[in-house]
Amino acid sequence: ERGWNGWGTSLTTGHDIPSMLTSSHFGRRLTMWTVWVLETLGVAEKGTLRTAEMLEHCGFSAAVAGEMHIFTPAWVTISRKPLSS
Repeated sequence: ERGWNGWGTSLTTGHDIPSMLTSSHFGRRLTMWTVWVLETLGVAEKGTLRTAEMLEHCGFSAAVAGEMHIFTPAWVTISRKPLSS
């Protein structure tokens, strides 16, 4: 459809200047490099880079799956009823 951007656009290519900078290949590499530097210097906890890599991979993969029309995001909330009433 002309003029319509899917939900995955902000995760893959971006739809405005800030999201284009952070969602581009360069922006994602810059983010990973920054996290690596922070973890190396001890500012960020050990394991932060691994977590960031996992989240980046999952987000990008979900966006690509959305573009292929084989995945639609959903919001799932898991909760528990309090035992005392």
